[in-house]
Amino acid sequence: MNRASPIVADARRISAGDHTKKESDMVRAGFIVAVAFLAAAAAIPAPSRTVSTKRMPPGYSEAADIANSKDLSKEEKIAKLKELAVRDATQRPALYQLDRLDRGEATKTAIALFRAKGASRETKLRLGHFALEAGRPQGADFPQEFMKECADSLIGAVLNGGEKEFCQALPEHPITAVGEYAYLASDFDGYKGVEFAPFKDARLVPVLVRCLDAPDNVWAKDQGDCIRGKPGESTGRNTARQQIPVALAKLGDEQAIEPLKRVLSNHKDFYERRNAAYALARLLEKKEDRAAIRKALLAKPELLPFRFSFGKGLIEIGDDDGVELLAFKHSIYYDKTGASEVTYMAAERLEILTGFKSPKIEVFIRDVLAYKPLRAMLLFEPDSVRINPADYGNRPNDEAEARQRYAARIVELYGMMLGCVALNDLKGLSADLAEIGKETRSEKIRAMTNACLKSLGR
Repeated sequence: MNRASPIVADARRISAGDHTKKESDMVRAGFIVAVAFLAAAAAIPAPSRTVSTKRMPPGYSEAADIANSKDLSKEEKIAKLKELAVRDATQRPALYQLDRLDRGEATKTAIALFRAKGASRETKLRLGHFALEAGRPQGADFPQEFMKECADSLIGAVLNGGEKEFCQALPEHPITAVGEYAYLASDFDGYKGVEFAPFKDARLVPVLVRCLDAPDNVWAKDQGDCIRGKPGESTGRNTARQQIPVALAKLGDEQAIEPLKRVLSNHKDFYERRNAAYALARLLEKKEDRAAIRKALLAKPELLPFRFSFGKGLIEIGDDDGVELLAFKHSIYYDKTGASEVTYMAAERLEILTGFKSPKIEVFIRDVLAYKPLRAMLLFEPDSVRINPADYGNRPNDEAEARQRYAARIVELYGMMLGCVALNDLKGLSADLAEIGKETRSEKIRAMTNACLKSLGR
């Protein structure tokens, strides 16, 4: 079974909203079944991004003017942007504008600058990030030998001064070796699907463990036109620190277990605790040790927010004791009725269970179908989709568009449920599904239900 991407933190480093949508693994077993049920469903428009009022970084306008010029040929634009990329002050905007014109050329330029004699530590971190983010390593012309080269550089940077660099009160969104390593390991901040094997080095574990207690970031002196806090005061978070437990999980070294237990128990950072729960599920080899954590999470109401993360980790290692921890009743959104919260809660669980085989999924799906807010949406009852215009992705004063988008999302989620039912041959749910098919006002839901019941032999 392919493993899902790790739990992520409160917001992307360059934030687009409050909810982070986790990427599902489309090659999992059972996905084909779900696709069949979703064949008639409409595509879901991409959510709009929050627009920041912060002033553009140095070089942005210059690079954008070149890329958008109507007087220059594509070749001339590329040449000028490559010239800008050599200068530190304009390097980042130049590379991203170059990427818009020619991804291959942008990647080659970044790698060449990375390899340039005298490139600074920060420059290498920044260029390594650019070269490996956004799926670039999956490109046909990507030089795969660069993976080891970049890994050696990043590992060396973590081992040589990485802890001192990271464990200080840095302005928000700093670029550090430990931060880049944690982001890469957790598919965060632009990294996606980077092969981790070249970056796996047990020597990093003690450094990362000590960085679990790094300070929060602080508000920068220059915040442009969007002032969010007094310069030098704590932001209350450190998104790179939040990802360290995921990196420790991927490194797979048992010396991280006790420090992660401490983080789960009493760390001040909610999201770091969530990731610690996930990491412990991945790291504990003995089933009885995992069962002890699971029991403790279920026994203490204050630990409810961390049950999902631990359950996710259990599912990823093939331990179906995690299914119970994915139940809606263990979600911080359980008492919510808004469309955003309900669909998000369902999606993050169904994505984890897609392709997973266990008889315990029958109880999970039955409970989902009985959960009143979602059931009302599946039946397309009037006023069942409660929309908050302030939710991420909703355009102000465009309720009709939002309702259309949520309708498609509900159909998609139902298809995921039916995929789990078909994969696990859950005939015991036939009556529950037949009731949905009979009562729903949606022809798509009805057709999908009938197709699933037919596959179950009903």
